Amino acid sequence: PNRVKGLLASEKKKMARIVVDVPVHDIIVGDGEGQVPLKKVRTKMLKLPRVLTGQQVTTTNDRLRAMGDLMSNMPLPKGPMPKGMRMPRGGKMR
Repeated sequence: PNRVKGLLASEKKKMARIVVDVPVHDIIVGDGEGQVPLKKVRTKMLKLPRVLTGQQVTTTNDRLRAMGDLMSNMPLPKGPMPKGMRMPRGGKMR
């Protein structure tokens, strides 16, 4: 539970940079104190206040999708190539 709060705080900071005008809520799922059981997550989320208009939802969704695409296409790390690889002995290409 303690390490979850630190990870949650760092993710909340990242999201706050991406979606500037949108409030970010924390919901920790579990059976312990201060946690929401999995069966009640839906009702907990539906009780949250609705602060975005339809246009803001579309804009925020587009921004999150764009950031997701950037994160999945991370560049390859730079550095020396491994030297232990051998070329296959099969037919030679011309």
